[in-house]
Amino acid sequence: METVDSARLCVDTSLLIGYLREREPEATLMEIAIQTRHCCIASVTAYELLLGAERVGKTQRENDLLAVFTILPFDEICARYAAGLHAGLIRQNADIGIKDIFIAATCLTHRVSLLTSHYERTPFSPYISTDIGQSPGFDPTLSISMDKLLRACVIGLGNIGNLHADIYKADPLAELVGVCDKNPERAAKAGQRLGVPYFLDVNEMLAALKPDLCSVATGGFEYSSDHYEPTMQALAAGCHVLGEKPISNDIACAEEMVASARQRGLCYAIDLNHRFTPAARTAKQWQNEGRIGSLLFCNMALWIGRPEDLDSPYYHLKALNPHSVDIMRYFCGDVARVQCFATKAPGRWMWSTASINMQFANGAVGHLTSSYDLKRAHNVERCEVNGVNGRFVIEDMWVKATLFPSDSMIQQVYQNPVFGGFTGFPDTFRDRIHTFLQQLTDGVAPEHIDGAGVDGLAAQKVIHAAIESLDSGQVVELGD
Repeated sequence: METVDSARLCVDTSLLIGYLREREPEATLMEIAIQTRHCCIASVTAYELLLGAERVGKTQRENDLLAVFTILPFDEICARYAAGLHAGLIRQNADIGIKDIFIAATCLTHRVSLLTSHYERTPFSPYISTDIGQSPGFDPTLSISMDKLLRACVIGLGNIGNLHADIYKADPLAELVGVCDKNPERAAKAGQRLGVPYFLDVNEMLAALKPDLCSVATGGFEYSSDHYEPTMQALAAGCHVLGEKPISNDIACAEEMVASARQRGLCYAIDLNHRFTPAARTAKQWQNEGRIGSLLFCNMALWIGRPEDLDSPYYHLKALNPHSVDIMRYFCGDVARVQCFATKAPGRWMWSTASINMQFANGAVGHLTSSYDLKRAHNVERCEVNGVNGRFVIEDMWVKATLFPSDSMIQQVYQNPVFGGFTGFPDTFRDRIHTFLQQLTDGVAPEHIDGAGVDGLAAQKVIHAAIESLDSGQVVELGD
């Protein structure tokens, strides 16, 4: 966890105003803070205080008070923290005032706790501490400590790994402390760009930096063969892990990673980012409210254009469908039986388009169409879930979710907003990573992590059953 300067406190504007007005509990709390800590204020607090004074034409008391405090500057690093905070809050529909954002970002940048009488308005409610003291008439849980920032490292620095690193750099719950890639040029380029130490060896980085969590964004054969070793190394070092999909195309390796995390009591998650959108959460809420009812069937489609031939005849099935299968399992539960047909588009040697039939353990049925043969000019994903009480359709992950109640002609629609909504595919990564960080911060048990390793493993088992069906021409039963 990132260390906070425990000797200093950043005092919020509301406390200063209460102190000037001799209002309780703010006056008593300020006296305790001044006597026990080195007190600072954000530059925006100085602005707010002086603006109020200028408006009434009396500035002497405010100037005298400001002379007591160190004024913390708002610089480029503060601006980056503020932008990350603000974007995250907007995505959660939890926006607060821009001045509060600036104060919070200043505290993060300068590694100081925030003393405020309005902690419920801040972005840092998980960081409430009780180290200021006790006094009648005020709540002692008013200090927000930044010492719970999660120290994050990224292993694998291709495009996706660099995106993970950028997200950790901006997220208010984490601090990016290092990156690693076996390619010296990529490691150096990323480390220099991000302003963090870079390494060529995973164990060396883990020993030197002792992170709380690691993203494993390596690739390898069929985009997964390089996931196993760094994941096991990070888990052995006591780190939580967020791995890229597919978890592994070697089922035995995937099972070993999941088992290792479970035995160590660590959180292991997979970047199944297609479920981490407001549209998917809205649809899940409809389902949880009983507005879909007993499930009947699910239709899923995911297609993107990848005209190049890749590592193996099964690359498309293994690399693309962790997302689509996970979405189907997210809404419909475990898959019991699988049947797969596939085709090779003209001039291609791998199975580039597939049609997969499923039966879920609850008796519902499903169908998945996936393809690497269609261009990306239009929509790429659609999920339809039907039950006895209604159905919903999710279009392109975050764009739109529509509920069709069976007993009404009136539809209910979630539409991604123009202002404050997702702006593109990278936002699904931001949401997924922030959710993992939030769950780690909140102390969520490993078995309750959203999009956990067990989910990635279950999706990959469905895909392997589909490949077995394709090769054998038979329906394949999935075991436990």
